[in-house]
Formats: sequence, C-alpha cells, structure tokens
Amino acid sequence: MHKKIQHHPYLKILGLLLFLVLQLSISSAQGQTKEYQNLIDTAVNSRSDLFIFVKPLTRFDFTLDKSNMRNYVEGFERWSSKQLDTAMFLQIIENSKINDSSDWKESELPLALLIHDRDEDVSKKYAAKKFSQMGKAEFYSIRKRINKFNSAFAQDREINYFTRPIFDNSHNFAVVQWDNGHSWLGGGGETILYEFKNNTWHKAGVIEHWKY
Repeated sequence: MHKKIQHHPYLKILGLLLFLVLQLSISSAQGQTKEYQNLIDTAVNSRSDLFIFVKPLTRFDFTLDKSNMRNYVEGFERWSSKQLDTAMFLQIIENSKINDSSDWKESELPLALLIHDRDEDVSKKYAAKKFSQMGKAEFYSIRKRINKFNSAFAQDREINYFTRPIFDNSHNFAVVQWDNGHSWLGGGGETILYEFKNNTWHKAGVIEHWKY
C-alpha cells in the first residue's frame, strides 16, 4: 500500500502567502503602467500633435543642469506664477541622467503617427490602419495634414519630439520636454512639470519656454 502523503499546514499557508504577494505585484505593476500611460496622455496625447518622432529626446538632446537652477526657478515663476520646489527638481535633474530612451510604441501614442525618418513620406495605408475606427470626415482632415507633410521639404516638416517622463524620487512629479524645431529657425519647445494628485496627472506649470 502507498503511504498517504501528509501536507504540512505551514506549506499551505506559505503557498497562500506567495500567491497573495504575486497578485499584489501584478496589481501594482498594472497600476504603475496605468499611471504612466495617464501621464503620457496628459503630456503628449492631449496636445493633438499628429507627427511624432519615434525616438524620444534623450539626455544628449536636452540638458537639465543644476547650475541652471536659478533660471528654472525664475522661469517657473514667470511662466506659471508658482514657486518651484528646488529639492524635488534636483531629484528630477539627477534622474534625467539615466532616463528611459526606448522608442515610442504605437499603443502609447494612439492619436499620433510615428515618424522614423524626416526624409520619408507618411504612408496613408499606415494612417488608415491606425485610425481605422475614425469617422470619414475626421480621417479626411488627417489625409489633408499628411498631404501637406509629404509635400513639404524635409527640413520644413513639423515633427514633434518628446522626452519620456523624468520623475522625482517620489514619482509624484515628472518633467516632459518637447521640441518641434524645423526650417532651421522655426518652431520651439518647452520643459513642463506635471504633478500626480487625486489619482491623475495634472500640468503643474512651465519650467522653460523657447522659440527658434
């Protein structure tokens, strides 16, 4: 006869605890992903920029330098009429040195067409596939913008570039910088501070603003 295997009660408890930890980890990861997408929606998708470069701006494309803190403080007060928390912003400056620079995903920017090369035309087939749920009248407007983009010289095409969010240590504040420089002396950009409160991201104010 086979001996009946006795399951130790502590093993059942341990298994249950491991299951709960795993569920909490999954839930936390999903929550963080949802909050991150909410920030992208607030900082990028809400601007209605149609043409966005697939590669985010990196620390080699923009500079946040603690030696410029006085300019950041004065800029935030000038553009936003608020006082900048310098301790928090120093954390953002430090974290900008190791910021995520992975390519933008189509799912992250559902309202934009991702540009891989300034010299390449935008495919209407790509646009039709991405905006397949869009109404005819709305897509007609998109086609007109694509035609204008494709007919322009490469240096005159208005393409928007964004950093991925750069957080402070608490992840309650983040900076996103955008730039759409074109035509050698056309376009401009901003460095914008966002704050997470009441379970959503809000624009706290402008740190820097420039035109070419």
